[in-house]
Amino acid sequence: GEILYAQKKLPEAAAEFDRVSAVNPKGDKAVAALYKKALVLIEMGQKEEAAAQLQALIKNYPKSAEAGLAAQQLPQLPAPPEPAPPESKATPARKRKP
Repeated sequence: GEILYAQKKLPEAAAEFDRVSAVNPKGDKAVAALYKKALVLIEMGQKEEAAAQLQALIKNYPKSAEAGLAAQQLPQLPAPPEPAPPESKATPARKRKP
């Protein structure tokens, strides 16, 4: 991912960082890969997605060095969109017979 990032092959770098974090999600490389993917997303102009990635990193790996870096980046990014509320499955009201 690092080489692809340096070559500005951003979509490929993002995919590689995803792969690294998926192979061993609890490993040290996974945390770094998640942070670097957020940096790639920022460069690609996907700032809301990057903010969501950084927030997830802080939540899931709060004691990591990358969480501190993520916390420094977040104020510079727009807030990620709020998840849509679940759709109501309410049944329509029945008409009463007179």
